[in-house]
Amino acid sequence: TMPTREENFALVKEAIRANLAPNYRMDQVDQMRGTLLSAEKAMATKREDFVIPPISKDKYVCKVCGNRDQRYFQLMSSGGDVVCLGKDGTGCGNVVEERHRHEGAAFRNFAEDKEDRNHHGPVADRLYSAAHNMRTDLVGKSASAVRLRQIADQVELGLSNLGKDERRTRVGYKDQHKKKAVNRIKSAVMALSLHPTVVERAHELFASLRDEREAIRDFDCVLAACAIQAAEENFRSETTSQDAKRSDDLAVPAATKYALLSFPT
Repeated sequence: TMPTREENFALVKEAIRANLAPNYRMDQVDQMRGTLLSAEKAMATKREDFVIPPISKDKYVCKVCGNRDQRYFQLMSSGGDVVCLGKDGTGCGNVVEERHRHEGAAFRNFAEDKEDRNHHGPVADRLYSAAHNMRTDLVGKSASAVRLRQIADQVELGLSNLGKDERRTRVGYKDQHKKKAVNRIKSAVMALSLHPTVVERAHELFASLRDEREAIRDFDCVLAACAIQAAEENFRSETTSQDAKRSDDLAVPAATKYALLSFPT
């Protein structure tokens, strides 16, 4: 007889555990899954709003009338000048900046299969810190480029907790830990040909636990728990969709089905 969907998924779970956490039993991984969900729930209530600092923030001060209220400075579309409207908008007319720079995308790209020529960096990832999203990536394979990347990583780690409690785990280290985790999870999930959303969901689970805790023990067990929990949620979603579709098919009368298949004479 053909194995059921539940039996097939049990094999998938075991394959994930064997790949990511071979030294842990399945009951230990299942226990860790409960810890993950608790951490995610806790972080949902205390996670700070995700804010990426703007590239630049103009602060205008009119030298004529002394206006500092940014609401009363207007960008003129004709020449690109920024004009002061006066205190409380009563009128001034002083040009505080000429030819205001535009910080939008340099190139418009409508086709998904074409390379994006803009150079503002990738879209910010809410699972990482603002410092990580705003970092400058150094490219190159030479020894000097590798050394520069190592120095940049060390500097960012040192600055990640600047002005914060030194006893807490550095934010930069947590970001590096998340990258390491998602790379291992992705390798295991892709080897089983699972849906890419499994990797995304597992990444979210690990990021929540990493942000909620100062230290993570049983790293391999955590990875397996993230991947299995994400895979099970995806499995349940697909099962629900398939069952709903089957119910809809059964609800259609047989006569209607035959009518749809018949051709006019």
